[in-house]
Amino acid sequence: MKESLEEIWVYHSIWKTLLTILVGVLFTVSSIIMLIKGKTVVLAWLSILFFGGSALVMLYLLLKQLITHRPYMIIGDQSVRVFDGKGYEVSFADVEDFFIASNDTIGIHYKNEVEATKMEEASTMERIVRKLNKKVSGSQETMTASGLTIKPKVLCAIMNERLQLIKKHGR
Repeated sequence: MKESLEEIWVYHSIWKTLLTILVGVLFTVSSIIMLIKGKTVVLAWLSILFFGGSALVMLYLLLKQLITHRPYMIIGDQSVRVFDGKGYEVSFADVEDFFIASNDTIGIHYKNEVEATKMEEASTMERIVRKLNKKVSGSQETMTASGLTIKPKVLCAIMNERLQLIKKHGR
């Protein structure tokens, strides 16, 4: 009987999220002061909408995480499940390796046949995005890894370790 690996639950960092909210609030307050003083009214309104809206969205996401205790990502012994909007799952059986695509994203090198299938099944717009991602990051798909409780390099290493266990033991 094969032993199952412990799931790793990865959350958005509460402190990083609070810092982002604080920055949004500070920019919103400074924009309100600009508006009151009558300086660059259009820019002030745009800043209020952007930074104030961003702070509200981040606050909503923070409260949602605190109330539901739902992680952003779960690394299991067979796959990585990401819960961002619609959510998706990356099966280790379909992957060659994971790599750091940039400071805050993890690229996924799928096996050639899987990558070809994903491209064939994609809509026209999705194909354009996949081709652009391939040129920019080196892979069709990436995972956002910024602002999490585990640093991107460590997260990438954990996923590659799980992947190597699958390849080695055929789990």
